[in-house]
Amino acid sequence: MTDQSRSKLGAYKSNYAGISRRDVLRAGTTIIPASIILPAWLTANAQTAPTTFDYYIGPRAGIDTNPDGVAAGVDTNAGTLAAPFAITSLRTNNANFSKFNGTGKRIGILPGTYDLSALSIADPVIGAIQMPGGNSTNVNYLASANASGMYSPRTATLDIKGASGKYGGVNNNEGVLLAHTCEYGVGSGSNGLPGVVVNYAQGYLTIDGLRFTGFEYKGVRIGGASAVDGPTITNPVVVQNCEFFGGGFNSGDELDNCAALWLDGSTNCVTATNNYFHDSAAPAANNGGHFNAIIVWGAGALCKGTTITYNTCVNAGNIFGKEGGISGTIVRNNYVDISNETAGGASGIQDFTGNFAGGANVGSLTGTTYIQNNIVVAVGGSAGTLDTLGGLSTLQVSPVTVGWMTPAVISNNTVICTSGSGATLAVAQCDAGTIAVGAIQYWNNIYAHPGGSGGANEPFNYLANPAALAVFDYNLNPSSGTIQWLVSGNSSLGGGKTYTSYSAFAAAIAAGGGISGAEAHSILGAPTFTNTGTYAAKYQLAAGSVGKGAGSTNGRSSGSATDMGAWGNGATQIGCNFAAPAGTAVPNAPALTVS
Repeated sequence: MTDQSRSKLGAYKSNYAGISRRDVLRAGTTIIPASIILPAWLTANAQTAPTTFDYYIGPRAGIDTNPDGVAAGVDTNAGTLAAPFAITSLRTNNANFSKFNGTGKRIGILPGTYDLSALSIADPVIGAIQMPGGNSTNVNYLASANASGMYSPRTATLDIKGASGKYGGVNNNEGVLLAHTCEYGVGSGSNGLPGVVVNYAQGYLTIDGLRFTGFEYKGVRIGGASAVDGPTITNPVVVQNCEFFGGGFNSGDELDNCAALWLDGSTNCVTATNNYFHDSAAPAANNGGHFNAIIVWGAGALCKGTTITYNTCVNAGNIFGKEGGISGTIVRNNYVDISNETAGGASGIQDFTGNFAGGANVGSLTGTTYIQNNIVVAVGGSAGTLDTLGGLSTLQVSPVTVGWMTPAVISNNTVICTSGSGATLAVAQCDAGTIAVGAIQYWNNIYAHPGGSGGANEPFNYLANPAALAVFDYNLNPSSGTIQWLVSGNSSLGGGKTYTSYSAFAAAIAAGGGISGAEAHSILGAPTFTNTGTYAAKYQLAAGSVGKGAGSTNGRSSGSATDMGAWGNGATQIGCNFAAPAGTAVPNAPALTVS
């Protein structure tokens, strides 16, 4: 069951059609309601719909699973519904590739399971197929279709394991797709494929309603700047309404960050929305730090302004901002359940602090990071527990001398700790001399621990230094166990003194030159959830629950009353919603713009 909301798929359409992503990033500490978080160009299902795609891809006879009524795909076909191309047309050495590259076409993948295992490449960064972008007038729109040629989400499955029985395919490559829009830059090498060199059109790409399975290292990869085998993406790319499942690892595979969706090197243009990640296997037992549903990769290159919204991640890893070149990320309205990582050490939304090369080039990091209206379900920690809400850099886990370098708003999240000693919730400290000073906000968040103590098996549940905080209030913590706030010095992050009450923490922050009144409106107690429905729906506050109406719409006393937690402050959907009717007409590819 993947319908996690009280709304339909179109419910996340913004009424503010003119709002741009940079408008959101420029908002700084302005509070934007959770319901106003996507510009209208992302709401593909609400657009005027033509009846056909420009080209169709069909299953290959004798290789792919071909349902009744679907014509076989052959590269020499005309690419029509009656005579579709084969999936191999999406390879740079295929004669049909030029029909898609930079042309702004709608490409429908017909029903069936496409066995890509024999197409894998013996190269760690090359995928089985490639997805080129469109152009500034028309995006390339690659989507799942039904046998009648109409848009129908998740009728087409791309399987890189396939008949090989090996995750990542016969050559154990990185996964289903290398979807960055330029492979090996301009005119260098053969792209790992025999034949011609093809330079991708960058960006202007929407991937809609496909199913991906059998991947190993990376399922779908957007961008490649960090490994210098692809560009920094500056034109819009959207991955929406897709399903990622059944990833895993073979005996002897190298341990690395493994992700179903890998986002690498982009500037204010990549969006992952309304996707379902589920039931994949970690590279090693309980290795949550290397098991990611979505990774935003910032090693060796900047990755700025990525948007991650309305995704459901269950038994499939976390949402991870890896390494230091990341800033301005929007992580909103996601449901992340990593409670299958039973030994702890995993975190739901991790490592978006944006500490670039230990302080070098910090001026390149811009934009406010928003982590809002998410639900995280996790097991309590151990000495290696990572931060649950975005702020503990894995560049240096202990002692925690890394802080935020850009503003961050962490609000209206719900963290459920199912068992164990407790969770490390947030690191709210900043590096001196950065734009994060006085710009870290933490408010309206619920931490619940029905399975045991609220305290952590770390020195802290929260880590802060006085200079960092703009807002720290209206939060709900367990009354059982000892909640710990570790206050660091402004010039000596990581050390300091631990406090075990709201009032003692507030006094320490004020004494260090920080804000007054921290946690003044925060409360202790155990929230009562409705426990009805599935996934995120279960964690709506029940009538009369502690935290109901006890929050503030802006985290300050000047705000209006609202519910604490993820379902507060206007949220109507958390996690993906696949309730859109199958067999509807093809949506227009969104007119993607960045202003």
